[in-house]
Amino acid sequence: MMDHPYPIEEHDARRMCGDPQALAYEWIKGYAANLSARAEDDTYNRRGGITAEELIETAMTHLPTEDDSNRWGDYLIRGGTFEGESTDPVFWDKLAAFLDIEIPQTDRGNFFSCSC
Repeated sequence: MMDHPYPIEEHDARRMCGDPQALAYEWIKGYAANLSARAEDDTYNRRGGITAEELIETAMTHLPTEDDSNRWGDYLIRGGTFEGESTDPVFWDKLAAFLDIEIPQTDRGNFFSCSC
């Protein structure tokens, strides 16, 4: 389970006030919903949709850790849904804003794959 950078109970208020972290999280939730809709239409997908938390947690496995041990990240696989799919570059900008961290371009890779 991922840790939110602020108490989750504050999310709606932060979003209504235009807080950049909350707005970034809303974008990530929308991206996850779009991907989920596509995944749920895939006959060969047996794992269901995708949540914002799953996107964030998977992306974080591709970012270096302090001891540089996190260089082989996880991938999201939903049957053949993500064949040829690339991570939207805006996702990395929104993730950086949500977590209030810098994410170098070299660490902004793709974490989608197909089961082919």
